Amino acid sequence: MYHDTGEVASITHYEEGKQVGKIIYYPQNDKKVIQVKNSRDVNVKDLIETKDGILLNKSNKKPYTGNIVEFYKSGELNSKGYVKNGEPEGYQVTYNKNGQVRLISSFKDGKVDLKNILFYKNGKFIKN
Repeated sequence: MYHDTGEVASITHYEEGKQVGKIIYYPQNDKKVIQVKNSRDVNVKDLIETKDGILLNKSNKKPYTGNIVEFYKSGELNSKGYVKNGEPEGYQVTYNKNGQVRLISSFKDGKVDLKNILFYKNGKFIKN
């Protein structure tokens, strides 16, 4: 969903027509992102990445499916997204340390959908 200015208003992840996880809201006049953390979010550090880039559960070594988050060393949210069978699926959002959206990437079947990559610089929408 977008504001009238073209900036992202919210992001919701869907799988097979059903909402997966919670919604992330981006207020129009406020640079601060309202980060809605789902109790099912898993930190990327708690998963194993194979040399092929597949994310596995540490406990059973099977490809992971679910929400993922990654944080800067200083504790701020770095990225948030969804993984299906160990590969990115849907939107993956990357943030600057100040909480501003830096990049939104769209994935389908583990591959980047280049038509749907959105870049943000200084809070402004830039089409690629």
